[in-house]
Amino acid sequence: MTIDMMGLGITNALHLALWLSPVGVSGNFTRELKMNVDAFALFFQVMFEIVAFLVILASRGFLRPEEPHQGEYYALMLLAVVGMMFTAAATDLFVLFLAFETSSLSTFALVAYRKRDKQATEASVKFFIIGSVSSGIVLFGISLIYGIAGTTSIGTTTDLLLLRGPPGLTLAGHPDVESPLIV
Repeated sequence: MTIDMMGLGITNALHLALWLSPVGVSGNFTRELKMNVDAFALFFQVMFEIVAFLVILASRGFLRPEEPHQGEYYALMLLAVVGMMFTAAATDLFVLFLAFETSSLSTFALVAYRKRDKQATEASVKFFIIGSVSSGIVLFGISLIYGIAGTTSIGTTTDLLLLRGPPGLTLAGHPDVESPLIV
């Protein structure tokens, strides 16, 4: 058993111990880090760790013993898992975006792990271009939500939009606003 598998096992055991604790004992990092570790987040964090453990077990056949950069593969894999775990606990749109980017940047590198394979590098470049365009679109959407709600907090944004209704969103569907976006 390697160090990465032992680390995943230890964190999985700690998450399961937290998950079994009474409600309200879990960490609430909403003010400082804009994350909330509750039963929902812990469930998905445990699931991400189990899937990562299975992926590491399955990738034993993918990695050849003579390859010199096996540590980078495991580090990128675990960095993707950390990004997914932050995604599950995020309570702010920018933290959610940063968590998605953390996991996606490491997966860009994982796709191009075999540097000499032309298909791997081509797939990585295509994945990077599509990911960059989609990140720009998501940031544009976050800026629209911030412009309408005045905050990037997911809970506050939901409450404000439910109270105000969608008058700001109807302006976005107006032809005068929509036509410059199409051009």
